Amino acid sequence: MFELNSDSALAELIEDTQNENELFALADKVRREMYGDEVYVRGIQDSKRRGRRQKL
Repeated sequence: MFELNSDSALAELIEDTQNENELFALADKVRREMYGDEVYVRGIQDSKRRGRRQKL
């Protein structure tokens, strides 16, 4: 388990998480603009049908 030893470590973790969420949101927006919602949703549905990814 990850332990935080200071308030500054917690603040850094929160900032990193927010930055990560912003990057995923921007990437999602770009994918939808490039490929459209239908292609994006179909890809998700196809991956669910195949089941979980196998570890390499």
